[in-house]
Amino acid sequence: MPSRFLTPYIPLVNLFSLHVYELILVTTKPKFEL
Repeated sequence: MPSRFLTPYIPLVNLFSLHVYELILVTTKPKFEL
């Protein structure tokens, strides 16, 4: 498996998962801090 092709995508995947996590938090959490 060519890891040098995958390395540029690792920060993208991390950012994407972080964004999804934030979205889930925002949508499931009651809106206390508006």
